[in-house]
Amino acid sequence: MILESTSKEMITSGGKGQHKLAADITIGNGENVTTDALPTTNVWSSEEQKLLEQALRTYPATMGADRWDRIAECLPNKSKKECIRRFKELVDLVRERKAAQATVK
Repeated sequence: MILESTSKEMITSGGKGQHKLAADITIGNGENVTTDALPTTNVWSSEEQKLLEQALRTYPATMGADRWDRIAECLPNKSKKECIRRFKELVDLVRERKAAQATVK
């Protein structure tokens, strides 16, 4: 699954360590999902999000076990674990939105 982000804005709420990232994400099938309420404990800047997305395109899932090491190398301030966690957050968000849309129809 390829995730592409088109516009992003960092939103910091008043709570301790609570942040949200707003973004428009296009998944592989062309469906657009807005992540206006994606909570994250590890803040990702717009630039870091762009770098992650580019690394995901550069190093596809077919690459194998080495993939996440290579992706993390593209993000100087993020670890392999943080990159994987961010990717999973985005995938979960897309799935939740799709399920919610399916129940509305």
